[in-house]
Amino acid sequence: MASAQQEDFVEEEVAQDADAHMGDAEEPAKADGAAKKADAELEQDAPADSRPKVAEGAFSISTSDSTMNVMPVAGAKLLMALTDGGAQHLLAGARAGAGVKQGRYLFEVRIVETFAPEAPAGRGVPSGQAPQARQMVRVGFSTAGSSLFSDGPDAATFDSDGLFVSGQQRSRTSGKFGRGQTIGVLLNLDAASPSANTLSLFRNGVRVSPPQALSEELLG
Repeated sequence: MASAQQEDFVEEEVAQDADAHMGDAEEPAKADGAAKKADAELEQDAPADSRPKVAEGAFSISTSDSTMNVMPVAGAKLLMALTDGGAQHLLAGARAGAGVKQGRYLFEVRIVETFAPEAPAGRGVPSGQAPQARQMVRVGFSTAGSSLFSDGPDAATFDSDGLFVSGQQRSRTSGKFGRGQTIGVLLNLDAASPSANTLSLFRNGVRVSPPQALSEELLG
C-alpha cells in the first residue's frame, strides 16, 4: 500500500513538472508573438487602385517657393545650395508645387554630395582656422505660405541629426542619415488608419522612426 502511494506521488510530481515546463515554454512563445505584433509595420502597401494616377512631373520643386540660394538642376530633380562668399553658412529651403489633403503620400530624397568649403581667412583669423559650415538636411511637410525653413508649428520635419522638429517640439526619434542613403518621409492623413495624422521616416526602405503626431496648426 505504501509502495502504491509512493508511485502515485511520483507520477503526480512528474505530471506537475511536465505542466510547469509546458507553462515555461508557452511564456517565450507569447513574448515572441507580442514582439512580432509590436514589430509589424503600420504603413502597409495600399491595395491596387484603378483610378488615373497623378501625371508625371505634377509634383516638382517650385522655383518660386524657394530661397534665393537654392540652385535647381536636372529639371529641378537635383537641388544644390550656394557655397561661395559665406553663403555656406546660410540655410536653403524649397517646397514642392503641389499639396496633399487626404490619404497617404510618401516622397524620397537622397543626399548625393556633401561640401565643406572653408571660409576665407579674415582679419586675425589664420588660414585653416576659419569656422566650418555645419552640414544639415531637413525633410518633411509644411503648409503653403509657411516659412521655408520649416521652423514653425505649421511644419513637421526630420533632420539629418536624427531629430523630429515641429514648432517648439524637438525630440530625437531616429538615427542620423547622410550621403548615399535614401530617405523616405510618409505623411498619413487617412482617417481610417491606426496611425492617422502622423509623419514617419524611413531610411533605405526601413522604418527608423515611430509615427510622429502632426500639430493642430499643420492639420488646419
